[in-house]
Parts: sequence; structure tokens; C-alpha cells
Amino acid sequence: NHTSTIGGFDHIIDPRKYEKQTDYYKKSEVDNLLSIIDNDKWVDKLRSEYLLGEPSIVAESYGILPIDAAGNADFDNPLFFRNVSSARYPASLTKVLTALVALESSLELSDMITIASEDKVGGSGNNLDIGEQISFEDALYNMMLPSSNVTAAAVARTVGSLNGGNGLSDFVDLMNAKAVSIGMTDSHFENPTGLRDIQQLVTLSDMFRLGHAAVTNPVLRDIWSAGRRDMYVTGDESRVKTVYSSFEEVRSNYWCLGGKTGTLLGSYTNIMCHVALQNGYKGILVILKSNGQQNRIDDALKITNYVRNSYSYPSPSIITRNP
Repeated sequence: NHTSTIGGFDHIIDPRKYEKQTDYYKKSEVDNLLSIIDNDKWVDKLRSEYLLGEPSIVAESYGILPIDAAGNADFDNPLFFRNVSSARYPASLTKVLTALVALESSLELSDMITIASEDKVGGSGNNLDIGEQISFEDALYNMMLPSSNVTAAAVARTVGSLNGGNGLSDFVDLMNAKAVSIGMTDSHFENPTGLRDIQQLVTLSDMFRLGHAAVTNPVLRDIWSAGRRDMYVTGDESRVKTVYSSFEEVRSNYWCLGGKTGTLLGSYTNIMCHVALQNGYKGILVILKSNGQQNRIDDALKITNYVRNSYSYPSPSIITRNP
């Protein structure tokens, strides 16, 4: 049996490396590859799926980081990508890093977080009042599902104050140290919420690394896969408050394993999503600077479906077409 790799991948065949003719890949190029393959399933898959044209994407930076069945990420070979090194605002994708840093602190999931006046920073998820308390676990859900800025600020201040720390400023230092430790060498953070700051910038390649770190944390992986959470709020008006995921239109797809959205001024829209690819492979989809919520959703669906159906993942065995 013969094997073939295209464009430098040693495990994933990339259809974008075929010579193009208008919007489609030249059939002669595919036939050349077919001539060395004697497996009918491969022939059918290549003929039917690798002649697909690329989808039109609105976002200015996007791509999928492939992760093999053993959990190894191929940072050098993202799939269907654009502008991996351009500086972008992370918006509320920042909260993925905030959650990771907080989970590495000495806080227990059952510890209580109290909302203080300085935590009322505005923006998304303004659903708690000064003096109210929720558990650290509920706080993580409130950060990740409805993207609560007040909760992210409260968690950051609480963690940054541990062991006599200086609160928010110490937490931001921890964020930048964590970013460097996972290889985010071209990104910088000034706040834990993602509110716009001209110095708070990331790149697509760095966000791949953040996403990979997120899915290797079992607590965070479970939290960002949830569709809803009943939070127990104590205070003057103790209550149970239900919060919902901010990206249900993407999360409801069978290949979506969890994720987070980010939005600035309504039109600057981001997403990070853990996706199931094929044959045991998973991926981290990142979209930065799409234009509006619907374009973000459309971009996520088009990119993921294209990568799932237009690449082959031949290890450990040949995949077949999805039903």
C-alpha cells in the first residue's frame, strides 16, 4: 500500500495544497494522487470531498489547530487558516485564560466569591450585585457561559489577593506569566475580562495554545461544554439563577465539544471552540474579528464543516464518509 502526504503534513492530507483552477482543485491533480492509491474508500473520499472549493469566511483571522487521538497538538500545521500572527483584541476569550489561572490557585471549587464595588466593570453578564456571593465553581460557569465581566473581575481580585497579594494587578501578572508558560509569546493582557484595552492583544497562533491548554484542564473542559447552569446566589435576595451558554447555535452541533465567545461593540466577534474532527482527531477552532454575531456563527460552521469533510485523517485507520 502506498501513502501520500501533501504540503508537509505527515498525518493529515491537506486539500488546499492542490493546484487550483478557479474555485476548484484540478481534477488532474486528484487523479494523480488516486493513481497511487488502491483502496476504494480512499478513491471515493478523494473524488467526492477533495474537489470542494474553499468557503468564503468573513473573519480576518481564523483556523483550526489539529490534535491527534493521543492529545498531541500540531502547532506547526494549523488547518484552513488565515493571518496567524496579526494582532487582534481577544475580547471575552480572555476569560479562558482567567479561568485557567484561577483554577491553578489554592481556591477550592466550594469557596465563596463575594462581589465588591470595584468588580462592577460593566459589559456582558452583569447579573450579580455588590455583596452577593456565589461559589468559585458557579463563578467559573458564570464567566464562561454568559461571559460575566463582574464575575471575572471578582474572581481575579480574589485570587490576586491570596497570600497578601495586591488583588487585580497581581492577577494580571499571573495571567501574563501563564500565557508565556504555554507559549503565547506574542500576546499581552491588561485585564481579566476582555474589555477593550489597546495593549490587550493576541494572535491566532497564541490563541491556539490557549485553547489547547483549556482542553487539557478537565474542570474547564467540562464547564465550557455546558449549555446551562443553576447558580446559587446568597445575599440580600438569595436565589437560584439560571445562566445559559452564549453560543448555543454553535454548541448545539454534534461536533462541538465546548467553547467560548467574545464580542466588542457588537460587531467585533470572536470564538474559540473545541471540535471533534474525524478518526479520533479533535481541534481548536479560533475565529478572531468576524463581523457581527451571525457572521461569527456562519464562519464557525463553514470552517468546521470544511475541515471535517475536506481533509483526510488516515491514522490509525481510513475514515469513511459521515452518514
